[in-house]
Amino acid sequence: IDQVIKGGKIHLLKLELMDKAKNIYNYIFGAEAVSESMAYLIEQKFSKNMPLEGYPYCAAKKLAEFVYKAISENDEFLFTICDVSLMTTSPGFSYYIILLEMSLQEFFPKSSKELFDFSLDILKNRGWNIFEDFEHTKTGLLHVFNRIFNRPEFKETNEWFNLIINNSFELRKSNPYIISSLYNDEPFGKSWSTIVAMLGMPMVYNSENKRWFSSPVSLKQNENNIDPIFLYAFWQLHDLLCMGKNAISCKLIEFCKASNQRDMVDDNCVTSPWEKISGEKVCSFCALWVSYGLENKKVVFNK
Repeated sequence: IDQVIKGGKIHLLKLELMDKAKNIYNYIFGAEAVSESMAYLIEQKFSKNMPLEGYPYCAAKKLAEFVYKAISENDEFLFTICDVSLMTTSPGFSYYIILLEMSLQEFFPKSSKELFDFSLDILKNRGWNIFEDFEHTKTGLLHVFNRIFNRPEFKETNEWFNLIINNSFELRKSNPYIISSLYNDEPFGKSWSTIVAMLGMPMVYNSENKRWFSSPVSLKQNENNIDPIFLYAFWQLHDLLCMGKNAISCKLIEFCKASNQRDMVDDNCVTSPWEKISGEKVCSFCALWVSYGLENKKVVFNK
């Protein structure tokens, strides 16, 4: 990082955990711990059948008990600190810094909004300008995405991705407290409905690769042509280029069978998916292959 961004750093928070038998474990408290803890906190509020607490699901709460016990007893406040922390490039480190400053100042908020603003000030003093950084990130992401996913095969998926990224940014910018409002809302209440209307729902699929997806309201007329699974083509391309023969068979086969590309699945998908670029229709993997300018390259596997 220092070579690319002068003065840049990756902040990691390393914890030592001790179990009841006095065994010591090293644990890196980062984005996964914060996001899974945040998800657990809201699921626990809405569901009566939550599994037993464990890592990473209780990591944020356990750390709060150690740093500032009074805050650890308020799930809504922990949820808010997780939310703010995930807006930075070092969520685990940010979460700890916010808790530490609260403890040092003996600050106990009256509301999640007050806590949100306090947390942003703490991070700003350490060089994070959250919303300015968000805008730069959004612009950079869409620039790269639109250069790569510029093939006709990606048209509807490209429009969907651009819409949800732009809508997400505008939604957050106009109402920074929107995520905290989800915590205080009833399931599928007003706040949830607003977000679903603007962003739709993520694609979900089960062990049988049966999928379900809901687009934003403004794209409903084109919903059947939007296929978020196209983004998985990145995964397949990465593994093929980095792992070679061990990753030839395309990971998208079962998904394509259950999509509007089902008629394109053939033996090449298993043995040489890049060969499919010669067909009349191009699958998502091959469209990405062409986007990277690989269509004229010869594939040779080293021993």
